[in-house]
Amino acid sequence: MELSTGAEKVKVGKSDAAENSEMLGAVTIADGEGCGGFGYQGSYGRAIVLLQNVAHSRGANFAQIMTITEPHSERECFNNQYVISATLYKSNGADANSRVAPSAPLSNGARLRELKNLFDEKLITETEFKKQRKKILESGI
Repeated sequence: MELSTGAEKVKVGKSDAAENSEMLGAVTIADGEGCGGFGYQGSYGRAIVLLQNVAHSRGANFAQIMTITEPHSERECFNNQYVISATLYKSNGADANSRVAPSAPLSNGARLRELKNLFDEKLITETEFKKQRKKILESGI
């Protein structure tokens, strides 16, 4: 799963959009499919990439996360989907820069701090935090 060109500029978070933002609408994305061993289990990282791609394609530069549903057991099945519902915004003017991520690649330190913030805000589980942290540390970039 890769970010579309320009989608890296879409900021994602639970905070409110800038005051001068235009609401573009709601979106629900899902990563993962199937039941248990049939299909594949979704992840926070892939769901965020999907969210950024959809937001960018709709002209948004900020996606405010409203709900997150992690893969979970339901009845006789383990639902593999990682679902994120968000409201998309387009910021204009001076405040827009505070909501748009830099286009330059982040250092490992910055990526780890961002990951820790997501964990602290309870946007990702401890398991997903540890998994993504390991990937960042192993990347050596």
